[in-house]
Amino acid sequence: MKEIICHNLNNNDVETLEKTLSHGPQYKLVHISSIAELLEVEVGRLSCFFMRIRSRDDSDSIEAILKYFTRIPIHLVIEDQNYEALSLAFKYRVNEVFESEISSSTLDRALLRVSLLEDTDSTQVPIEQVFRLFSGSMKIKTNLDLFNRLALYFKSFQFSCEFSLLESLKDGTHLVYGNDISQAVIEELKSKKIPRRYLGEVIELEDDRLGTVVFSGSNQAVWAVIKTDFGDQDYLLNPLFFKFLEGVMLFRASEEKQQSLEMLAKTDEVTGLYNQRKLSEDLQIAVKQHEQDHDKFSIMFIDVDHFKNVNDSHGHVVGSKLLQDIGSVIIQILRQSDHVYRYGGDEFVVIMPHVDIETVYKVANRVLTQIKGKEFEIEGGDIYRLSVSIGIAEYPTDAKSALDIIRFADEMMYMSKRSGRGKVFHVNEVDDAGSGS
Repeated sequence: MKEIICHNLNNNDVETLEKTLSHGPQYKLVHISSIAELLEVEVGRLSCFFMRIRSRDDSDSIEAILKYFTRIPIHLVIEDQNYEALSLAFKYRVNEVFESEISSSTLDRALLRVSLLEDTDSTQVPIEQVFRLFSGSMKIKTNLDLFNRLALYFKSFQFSCEFSLLESLKDGTHLVYGNDISQAVIEELKSKKIPRRYLGEVIELEDDRLGTVVFSGSNQAVWAVIKTDFGDQDYLLNPLFFKFLEGVMLFRASEEKQQSLEMLAKTDEVTGLYNQRKLSEDLQIAVKQHEQDHDKFSIMFIDVDHFKNVNDSHGHVVGSKLLQDIGSVIIQILRQSDHVYRYGGDEFVVIMPHVDIETVYKVANRVLTQIKGKEFEIEGGDIYRLSVSIGIAEYPTDAKSALDIIRFADEMMYMSKRSGRGKVFHVNEVDDAGSGS
């Protein structure tokens, strides 16, 4: 059984190391506290070396230890911001550096590299190249990142290997990287039904090629198709390769879930529009953008007139449906670059980038006219008609901050209501604000 030498590790380090090793290859942990004894260890029988560097440790002793164990993978846990120790780690090309404590996920990848190194005697692979696949972060967020990493991996082998990467989407399967393959292979891949997050199965394809899924998501799958000598297949598609892909996939799934949760927190649950939290963020962005390019932007503050009567007479279910329909009417009038938000209750806000007060006034009147002329269908096929009051504002003419422009547009909306409702209002810039209603 191969040994792992440990020096100065604390109880948490040892616990994390033992827990990780329990799921992989069997190693014997040997703890040595004496530096003199450490420098007499027979390095050839070791798999790797772990050492915690404390702020009080002598740099000359650290360097002597690193130099002695330089033939095997070295892992350092460095306390505080010890730049001298980091410099030595770089100098002796240690396998992994942990900051303050051993991370189980980083440790897992480090030990994978140790296992891979132990298998290199029977292969022709240039190990320093393949290390780039397994030593790099698994935080691969896009298919392009994954394609580049896999291309590096397959091109690293000295034996002949043709490879292709294909992406399966709803509209079909497409070659995205590598050697051309026949339409017969593509058609064969189309017929394969791969469950989400499934890895490890290698299938035989036309033209003496092998195929395996390297990424499987909710709307896509990425296939690697290879052609190589029979004796090289198992080494090329080895357990470490699939272990890396599993880590990538779990990260991607976690990122996908996190993004969904973040979007959910910024979306109004009734209308599906952005909510007030997202409005606050986007107004701050719009203000910063103005500071860079000095271009104007404008907003509308829209309130549905007498909407309380809807909820009182027909209930909140009907009211919610009408709010959804109003949001749809507004979206259809706007540009793709404009954004609609439900501000709360029966109020909506629109941000229009690169638009002055005259333009937003015209668009606001179109919104007002469309809503006023629409027959909204409610329960039982009954028709309900609505009107809105709209306040408009231009940045930076009417306000000097994100909060101020909302307050100004809100006040313009209330002035519209006080002047008779069903109008577009701006106190300074547009004198005939009510003419469009």
